[in-house]
Amino acid sequence: LGENLRYFNVKNNNLSGPFTPDFIDDLPVDLQKKFFQELEEYDVSHNSLTGTIAGEFGQLKDLHVLDLSYNNLNGTIPITLGKSKELRMLRSRSIFLAVSQ
Repeated sequence: LGENLRYFNVKNNNLSGPFTPDFIDDLPVDLQKKFFQELEEYDVSHNSLTGTIAGEFGQLKDLHVLDLSYNNLNGTIPITLGKSKELRMLRSRSIFLAVSQ
């Protein structure tokens, strides 16, 4: 991962399995901090990811775009995403979601 990671795009990569940001925990602490402070776009669309959206995505302070479309996700949209001041677009086409209270 680069020093200034701004875009994380793995769309159309035949990814499958649970959708979690757990890989972030495996990064060195300084990269974890940069990931959460500087990431602007997170695109995992057009894969076969399953599960729910983790609340940790609300911690991505500069996140503008979160594209989760065309996966097998379900559950609720975490309230933390609603508090994200920079989030401009949440794509969730073909995902069964509800807004959490």
